[in-house]
Amino acid sequence: IIELNGNQNFSTIGHIDVNAPVQDTFLALSPNDSETNFVGLNGGANNNNSRTNATKGQSNTSNVQPIETQHLKLTNTSNHCFVNSVINLLGKTGYVPFLKTHISHFLSGLPLESFKLSRALLKLFENKTTNNMSSQEVRSLVAQHSKKSKFDDGTQQDASEFLYYLEGLLNEELAEIPTFSDVRDSHRGIEQIRKKFLDNPPSGTCKKCNRSPSSRDQPFFYLKLRVPKSHLSVNLSSLIDNHFSENVNTIKMKCSFCCPHAAQRRVCTQTGFCNRNAVEQIVLIKAPLYLLILLNRSESNTGPKVMTPVKIEEDLTLSGNTHYEPIAVVDHQGYTINGGHYVTHSKADSGNWILSSDTEIKASSLLQANSEDNLSLIHI
Repeated sequence: IIELNGNQNFSTIGHIDVNAPVQDTFLALSPNDSETNFVGLNGGANNNNSRTNATKGQSNTSNVQPIETQHLKLTNTSNHCFVNSVINLLGKTGYVPFLKTHISHFLSGLPLESFKLSRALLKLFENKTTNNMSSQEVRSLVAQHSKKSKFDDGTQQDASEFLYYLEGLLNEELAEIPTFSDVRDSHRGIEQIRKKFLDNPPSGTCKKCNRSPSSRDQPFFYLKLRVPKSHLSVNLSSLIDNHFSENVNTIKMKCSFCCPHAAQRRVCTQTGFCNRNAVEQIVLIKAPLYLLILLNRSESNTGPKVMTPVKIEEDLTLSGNTHYEPIAVVDHQGYTINGGHYVTHSKADSGNWILSSDTEIKASSLLQANSEDNLSLIHI
């Protein structure tokens, strides 16, 4: 989890520094300043006063509550660690504070059959004792509603995939509550896939009609970054820079506005002027309040994990002067995603880092989360 700080100014993106440290981690972001919420990252945008300066819509984040740190002791009787790590990660996002402040009293007058996942999560996070608790109910509910029986068959599973379905189910349950939309939107960003022709630099527009190729908006819950195979470590910031850099691989493309076949309603032969070299680039046009990062360390669920160490910096600049701070990391200890063990490193309100490994809670540090094991991260 990364925390969002400061003003928003934007500059160009660099390239991967192969000499920098690398790891496998899942990160998330959480709010640091009630006046700093959504940030628009499009071109040279600069807005220090508005909550939202994105090209796409605006959102009021008044219902997004400050982080409440709680480290749960969760039992692991049958490969529950992938569930336990995700639940402790979820505690650092805006979902749990919303459940505790807006939903707890709301559920008291409703049938027990409603809002099952919300109730199961509240049961864990509102527990006032230090006794060990079970995450089995959450595990079973996600497996049932996602129709992914593998989540509840006693085997080890991909924690990031489980988080994806858990968050989706929670969104479905809470969608009818008007104030929840602010919380949901605070965990959503928007990327834009842009293309440009290489035969008309530097604009990349069509040299015949001077129009830009069509672009495509792509909302995201977590930012997916591929970890390269290397004996050296790499910085998280380098992976982000590479993600938003112009793709080095060329594609073949036509201009939809100039295609003579389209005007004649004929199938395009995609030859000649309709088969020109182009490149793609991903541009961030709306930054989420909570930035969730997924480090892709595997070609497949059953394949070996890419063991390149990734270094998570204490201050991450997503673009230009938009700053984030890490607040939670899920590590996967092992050589394949469907084996090994999952743990969560998270930052307490005191500023100290805590390691949650099922029922074991002990002191940690961001340095310990910098390894070949980090998979998921939250920044704010």
